[in-house]
Amino acid sequence: MPSSPKIQLRGDRILWLLVIAFAMISILILYSSTIALALRNETTPFEITMKQLISFAVGFALMIVCYCIPLRWWRKMAYMMLILSAILLLLAFFTKDHRHLAIGGLSIQPSEMAKISIVLYLGRIIEISKMETFKEYALKILLPVGTICCLTFLGSVSATIIILTVSFFILCCSKIKWKYILITILMVLMMGGIALGTFILTKGKVSLSPRIETFMNRIERHFTNEEDEANMTEEERRDKEAKEEQAMHAIQAIQIGRISGVGPGNGLKKYILPNAYDDYVFASIVEEYGLLGSIVIMLLYITFFYRCLIIAQACRKIFPIVTVLGLGLLIVLQAFLHIYVNTGIFPVTGQTLPLISNGGTSIVILSCAVGVILSINRTIELTVEKEKIIASQVEEQRQQEEERIRKVVKTLN
Repeated sequence: MPSSPKIQLRGDRILWLLVIAFAMISILILYSSTIALALRNETTPFEITMKQLISFAVGFALMIVCYCIPLRWWRKMAYMMLILSAILLLLAFFTKDHRHLAIGGLSIQPSEMAKISIVLYLGRIIEISKMETFKEYALKILLPVGTICCLTFLGSVSATIIILTVSFFILCCSKIKWKYILITILMVLMMGGIALGTFILTKGKVSLSPRIETFMNRIERHFTNEEDEANMTEEERRDKEAKEEQAMHAIQAIQIGRISGVGPGNGLKKYILPNAYDDYVFASIVEEYGLLGSIVIMLLYITFFYRCLIIAQACRKIFPIVTVLGLGLLIVLQAFLHIYVNTGIFPVTGQTLPLISNGGTSIVILSCAVGVILSINRTIELTVEKEKIIASQVEEQRQQEEERIRKVVKTLN
């Protein structure tokens, strides 16, 4: 009987293992940190963890799909994904919280998809365009990226900052003229200054989105201790107290953890910390697993980016290089932004710990991002193998020709 064909998963094996490690850590931490959430929703940590497990199952399935998609298809889909992201962001703007969009009973965050689509678009447009004039640069990069950033800004200021940072990194690593990049920086600073100045002068009365006002208030509370509580509404006062309480309990959880932590499942702050399973999951990890656990988490993300650097180094064209570096930086930047918030270095941003925090949309979309990276790595491996086969065939033909010539010479002699 003929043997059945074997399915061989290519790509960086360490990346595959890292994704599995993130999933295992996520399930372990969520089962412990969702007790308070389970009590509020009259459910059990097991049911919440099973939902996360389903999200990972869907994410892994889509990661395999993305992994199997040829690289040339990703080049073509870059434009479509950017347009789709803009449409979803615009639709989300008209929802209650400006961040989530309900589709088919599921709640998704368009800003997560926007992060991925920006990286793919920049990789594609930089690869095919020389950007010899500022007009071309403005139409092909500033306009599309600026539109996505403006739409994302209405729902999530922190997501916009991540997109701008990753975009700036990509532009600096490409062959874009530095004067264009400097002009872009000046434009962003000017627009940010106008927005901040308007917010301060009007005392928050002029705001396109409540998310912008929330972010500005968080910045102000983080870097100053001045609070005009007399002019606060009851809702603003409750929000201020809740955020301060979360930040305080997160820092206390980290202090309690010390070197080795209190042990899996023994953390106490998860009963008090409202978002111990998403926005403050790193604090929960440190409390139960200590400094050693936090070092392991950070090393996993650093290793992830290092493997992306290795893959990008093996690429020969602009699109795969930009895509791998951009997606890798996107995941690691969000991870360390989350860690800085948990340790009190940065104000609250609402960014989760990638591939660990509780959340369906983030898990699925970031799994797809990893799938794209693995797809590029698979393409590289297949290309190298093909080149080796061709080189081997050429060498074999050369040897056969030399043998034929020797026989002919021998016959003539």
